[in-house]
Amino acid sequence: MRLLSLCALASLLLTGCTATYYVHVRTFPPTDSAQVLLDGAPKATTSDGGQARFTESRSIFAQPNLEIRDGAHHGRIVLRYAEPLVSVENVAMGLKRAVMNDLYVDVVFAMMPIPLPPPQEFVTGGRNTLSIRNPTGGAVWVAYRKGNAGNNVILFENATESVAVPDGTYDIYLVFADDLDDLRVMRQRVHLGGHGGFVRIPLREERAALTDRVGDPSRLGEPLGQ
Repeated sequence: MRLLSLCALASLLLTGCTATYYVHVRTFPPTDSAQVLLDGAPKATTSDGGQARFTESRSIFAQPNLEIRDGAHHGRIVLRYAEPLVSVENVAMGLKRAVMNDLYVDVVFAMMPIPLPPPQEFVTGGRNTLSIRNPTGGAVWVAYRKGNAGNNVILFENATESVAVPDGTYDIYLVFADDLDDLRVMRQRVHLGGHGGFVRIPLREERAALTDRVGDPSRLGEPLGQ
């Protein structure tokens, strides 16, 4: 009887330390037929506009590697239940939410060179709400910067995102990737001081005269399309 009780307790502890990972992978720009792997094992293939989903049970102490491969291009992020995700390579955005023994992970992999230098300091909150609306039919990489501080957001088609930021003047870089061979960047500027700000991403026909083509990688991050 005592042995059975110990076995039941061990089983309970093991079950309690196991989490179900609900993984949603997206790609920017949308790329179908890319392979998604977890610790080297194939789990899914992107489709339906560059997306993939799968479910996996792992220990809450595990730190599995989530990867994407498309030919010679690849990206990787380390998933962690109790700690922040670790971006290793070509990660545009990584979000997670733990609910009891479930971990919901949403990762966007960049299927091209990162278009803007990463911020030296990440902005994660403030009293101002910056709302960004994407009424277009394509994905847009939005980078907001105040000096060397800022963050990135990926807006897919017909999406709206709101972020909290401190007071200041922000450069908003909109990276359109309609064609990998013709990467275009546009910059807007907004000042926030105790009030909300709004950015509407222009439609394709509106932005034709506003964007600068990025040809020389050394120019990335310069003021473009003012």
